[in-house]
Amino acid sequence: SKAGIQTRFVRWFEESLAVLQERGYLKKIGDEYVPVNESGVDREALWKQWDQQKVAWRDDVYKMSLALLGEACLRALPDILNGRVNAQDVMFPNSSMERVEGMYKANPISDLYNGILGDMLVAYIQERLNQEPSAQLRILEIGAGTGGTTAGLISKLRGFEKNLQEYCYTDLSQAFLLHAQQHYAPQAPYLKTQIFDVEKAIEDQGIDAGQYDIVIATNVLHATKNMRKTLRNTKAAMRHGGILLLNEMSIKALFSHLTFGLLDGWWQYEDSELRISGSPGLFPETWKNILCEEGFDSIAFPAAAIHALGQQIIVGQSDGIVRQELKMPSAQKQTLLKKSTAASNILTSRLPDIESPQVRHTASTSIGILREKSTQY
Repeated sequence: SKAGIQTRFVRWFEESLAVLQERGYLKKIGDEYVPVNESGVDREALWKQWDQQKVAWRDDVYKMSLALLGEACLRALPDILNGRVNAQDVMFPNSSMERVEGMYKANPISDLYNGILGDMLVAYIQERLNQEPSAQLRILEIGAGTGGTTAGLISKLRGFEKNLQEYCYTDLSQAFLLHAQQHYAPQAPYLKTQIFDVEKAIEDQGIDAGQYDIVIATNVLHATKNMRKTLRNTKAAMRHGGILLLNEMSIKALFSHLTFGLLDGWWQYEDSELRISGSPGLFPETWKNILCEEGFDSIAFPAAAIHALGQQIIVGQSDGIVRQELKMPSAQKQTLLKKSTAASNILTSRLPDIESPQVRHTASTSIGILREKSTQY
C-alpha cells in the first residue's frame, strides 16, 4: 500500500519479491526487502543495453514478439500496478491481437506441442474408425482463442471430414468466435462456434451433455478458480470413454509472470494447494492425481521427455460419471440437507451408454493406441 500498488496485484508483487531474492537482487532483513547492490540500478543504461540486444532478434519473429510484449509490459509496469493503466490494454491495444499473435503463430515450442497433440488426436480417430467405420465424431475445443491450436488440428483432420459431425470451437469472447468463422470455418465445414464458460455447469450454455468424443484445451484450464469444478464441467460434456487432450504449462516461467501474470485471470485460482507455487499451473504429477480423483482413466503424458521446455500434453479417458451442481430453490435445498448428512449439491449420475459393451471395447482399444503413441514420443 505504501508503494501505491493495488490490492489485486499483491500476489503478483509477493511472487516478484521472491524471484528477485532468489536471483540475488534483493535480500530480506526482518520484514523488509533491501537491494543487494546498494548503489542501485541504472535503468537508462539497462534499457539502452536492451535496445542493442533487440537488433539480434529482428529476423526472428518469435523472439521479437516476446521482446516487444515483454518490453511493453515492463515500461508500463508502474502504471499498471498503481491502476492508472489496465494491463489488458497494454497487451491488447485497441482490442487488437497483434501484440500477442506472433507468440502463437511463430512459436516453435507451441508448434512442437500442438503437433504432438494433433498426432494423438489423429491416432485416436483412426483407431475409432477401425472399430466403427461409420462413426460420426464430435470434438469440443475449450477456450480456443485465436485458434493457435485449431489451425494445426484442422490441417491434420483433412481426410476425416465425412466422419466429423462437429468441431465445436468455444471461447468466452464473441470476438474470438468471429475470428474462427472468418479464418477457419471456410476450410472446415464441420466447425461451429459457441460461447462457453468452463467454470460454469454446461446446463443452459448450449453444450450437449455426454455427447463429445474428444475434448481439447490448450493453456486454458489453469486459468480457472477451482480445478476440480472445471474438470467436472469439462467431463460433463464427454461421452463415456471420451478422450481429454490437454496442452498445459509444466513449469513456472518468468516471462509469463511479467506479462500474462499482470492479467486478473492469472491469479484468480482458489486452490493454491494444487498449483505450482506463484503460478496457476499444475505439475504433471498433480494433473495425474486430480484427473484420477475426478474419474479419468488411462492418464498419459506423451511429451514427458520435453516437459522442461515448459509445456505438457495430457491424455485422459472419461469413466462416464458426471458430477454437476444441482439447481434447486434454497428452501428445498435446506430440506434436503436436513434429511441426510450425506446430502450435497452434487448430482452424481451415469450417462446412458456407460454399460454398452461396444463402447467399453472401443474405448479401451483406443486408449491402448494412444498409450503406444505416447511411448513413441
